[in-house]
Amino acid sequence: MIHNIPKPDISPDFTIADIRKIREWNYERLKDATVEERLADTRHRAAVARKNMDAVRNIMNLVLPKGKKPDLQAHAAERGESLNGFVNRAIDETVDRDKGKDGEE
Repeated sequence: MIHNIPKPDISPDFTIADIRKIREWNYERLKDATVEERLADTRHRAAVARKNMDAVRNIMNLVLPKGKKPDLQAHAAERGESLNGFVNRAIDETVDRDKGKDGEE
């Protein structure tokens, strides 16, 4: 049985204490659940997370030559960026530069 327990209040800063609250909440909700119930709950929550992510993000796979990803990760980290942030910035800067060369507005 999955218990219907209210979700914990999470701080805007999302701290370690918040992670503990979420873990405790999940434990209490699922402590009496069968394996089948846990699996169904996990699948349901994954589907909701995908739907929420699809509403605000476009997912794109990027294929790189073998060995290039670590170099890009290191480059991004040197600048205090995530790899995703670096790739987005590189795309934005290239598009802006290309528009300037082509005289597009």
